[in-house]
Amino acid sequence: MRARLPEIQRRVKAVEDRLVPPERRDIFEQFGDAVFQLPGVREPHYQGTPIIELSDHLESLQLSPNKHVGVLGVGLGSSSFAAAAHFDRVTGFEDNAELYAEAEAIRKSFGIDHVEFRREDFMSLSLRPFNVIFFFRSFAIGFFQAIAPKLLDTNPETVIISGKYMEPEIYDPANFTYFKPLDGWRPDPEFPYFPLAKFYTFVRK
Repeated sequence: MRARLPEIQRRVKAVEDRLVPPERRDIFEQFGDAVFQLPGVREPHYQGTPIIELSDHLESLQLSPNKHVGVLGVGLGSSSFAAAAHFDRVTGFEDNAELYAEAEAIRKSFGIDHVEFRREDFMSLSLRPFNVIFFFRSFAIGFFQAIAPKLLDTNPETVIISGKYMEPEIYDPANFTYFKPLDGWRPDPEFPYFPLAKFYTFVRK
């Protein structure tokens, strides 16, 4: 599966290019990720997850493959496909009909049977069924305030991986601990106690 990730990433990029012309994309694409607004009451947006980088991060964690991974905000499936290279079961949630359909088409075209995409709003669901949770930021308005109590409700030892630009206050040290600080992490000038990295990984105490 890992050997196929570059091909899958190219397919995702092609769909991004088809969905949104470069002139309509957010300035943050200069960092290597396609970013564009979506319709919805929470002002959602899409931002692609770099498949190879996430796969490398998951490899560094050395978790058992028999985990059930929950991906909150599938987009075009990048993070789910990266997780599928390391885990036996991945369930992803995407509320946007167009993104859901595109992700499902990519999944089927590569025959990835241990990934399931569900067109649902994960904010209405419990996260307790998952041993590993991944999210970036699936909507802009109030996301961190909304996700914080859901993360507190996860089971002890749940591994939570989040993308860059995270709000550190949702990971209260009383309830979460770093999973495995990686070599090369450096202090963020704004949050000197909080490592600056592409992905942040915590464990629910």
